[in-house]
Amino acid sequence: MLLEDGIGRDRRRARLSRVGHGLRRLVFVGNDVIVSLAALRWLADQKASFVMQERDGQVLTTTGPVRSSDARLRRALALAEQTGAALRIARYLIRLKLAGQEKVARKKLLDLNTARAIAVFCKRIETAETIDEVRQLESMGASVYCLNVKSSEEHGRTKSRTQRER
Repeated sequence: MLLEDGIGRDRRRARLSRVGHGLRRLVFVGNDVIVSLAALRWLADQKASFVMQERDGQVLTTTGPVRSSDARLRRALALAEQTGAALRIARYLIRLKLAGQEKVARKKLLDLNTARAIAVFCKRIETAETIDEVRQLESMGASVYCLNVKSSEEHGRTKSRTQRER
């Protein structure tokens, strides 16, 4: 692989052989990068990853080595939507997320109203009939939680637990 960077005539070049290079990850900072598909294939063949990110650290794109996997797992994932497993998994994960947010609202933020509202969405997850419905309930619960966290950060928490429980 041939790497080159610089501006105008002021350029640097590096050549990596297929063997003995020790490259595990190639990271580009900035979006003024030209990468060929052949280069990405070379990285994949070398089991090395590629990352392109903005100067502020925001990841723009990434690739990584493909690992062999169990065919039974791939089949199960492919059939998850048809068998109802996808909905069960979504319910389970989002229920855990909302339960965690409800616990933080109750125990850390001392906001029982927010905790109760999130608990309602968490309970409704159990009867959601589609993944879209699960997503909607998660969104509503997360909105309640995020609004409270933002409010808590802006105003600080000065009320005692007994004042909040009234």
